[in-house]
Amino acid sequence: MAAAPAGPLPAAKAGSQLKILQWSHFVPAYDEWMDKFAADWGAKNKVEVKVDHIRNADIPARLAAEASAGAGHDLFEFQAVIQTQTYADRLVDLTDVANAVGQKYGGWVDTAKSIGMVEGQWKAMMTYTIMQPHLYRKDYFKEVGAEKFPDDYMTLLDLSAKLKEKGHPCGLPLANCNDGNHNWRSVMYSFGGTEQSADGKKVTLASDETLAAIKYGVDLFNKGMTDEVFSWDDTGNNLLLLSGRGSWVDNATSAYITARNQAPDVYNNSAIALQPKGPGSKGARRNGVDCNAWAVWKWANDPDTAKAFMVDWYAQWQEWGKISSGYNSPPLLDMWKKPMPGLEDPNFQIMQDWREVAFVAGYEGPFSSAIEEVNATFVLPNMFLRAVRGEAPDAAMKWGE
Repeated sequence: MAAAPAGPLPAAKAGSQLKILQWSHFVPAYDEWMDKFAADWGAKNKVEVKVDHIRNADIPARLAAEASAGAGHDLFEFQAVIQTQTYADRLVDLTDVANAVGQKYGGWVDTAKSIGMVEGQWKAMMTYTIMQPHLYRKDYFKEVGAEKFPDDYMTLLDLSAKLKEKGHPCGLPLANCNDGNHNWRSVMYSFGGTEQSADGKKVTLASDETLAAIKYGVDLFNKGMTDEVFSWDDTGNNLLLLSGRGSWVDNATSAYITARNQAPDVYNNSAIALQPKGPGSKGARRNGVDCNAWAVWKWANDPDTAKAFMVDWYAQWQEWGKISSGYNSPPLLDMWKKPMPGLEDPNFQIMQDWREVAFVAGYEGPFSSAIEEVNATFVLPNMFLRAVRGEAPDAAMKWGE
């Protein structure tokens, strides 16, 4: 970790404005908490604060427009499509506050450094990771002879075929959405496939392991999935589970949390499971995850005010952990000490160890500007889509490469 800042932390400027852009969180209670926190913070610091929430799929286009215009919001949150390096020359250096926050809470997790630092400067500060476990119907799995969610992908394939025959398909999005990105990365990484070498200098996508993952994806679609996956956005797998028809999805806990209030029968019969293990000597349990991160445009009304807001937001980590029911997996090491806030539900306990199997796009190399582009243009889910649509798996893999 870089040296701690020598001077005092930036302070909010009374009479200034702070315009914040965020996604519409999949746990609505978090947005309600955030809006109140921002309003209270603004009143306390005599700052006019406005928070805009937009659909997560619309954030990249909004950021591109603001970057082109050199105007818009002051503080914003990258959501899943991290573009720190893409916009690095238009982002404020946050090293002073990143060092202070890191020092206060035991240091940043490695992923935070990977997505936030550009040439030794912090240009974005991770707000949280969105872990992606498997959410499944306990009752449906029992109907096909399984007392719990399987520990490996091949058993999951066999069970998924039986579940679909009973009218309970599963689904991984074969569409240009964030869930498609991390769902299929989880499969590929778990099978031992990688995107680049550890030093980031060589593309390594084409391999026996990636080919096996693609063939698995074709089999899973044909035997176990609903064809609705071709048109899904990031709500598609949530809705499949909430409908009561779906048997399992690879998704953040938002669908389970929503079911608690909207679909009690689904909630009472659902559970959260570990990522399955992939086959072969290189197979393992690996979960492709999304990250969110704060960043400040250089044309911000007052960058110090934005920085001061961020510092105080991190100080509320137990509150936003509770209100999101642990959906917001924290970015700092001390925040992972057990028991973690928001995970009191016995079904959530498994999430306290998830950091050990979490991987962002670009495994097993760094999160570079090239990987940002690969992620933003949905190369990985489209590679699987081509094979599912009938292209030879090795041809689809070579296209991805």
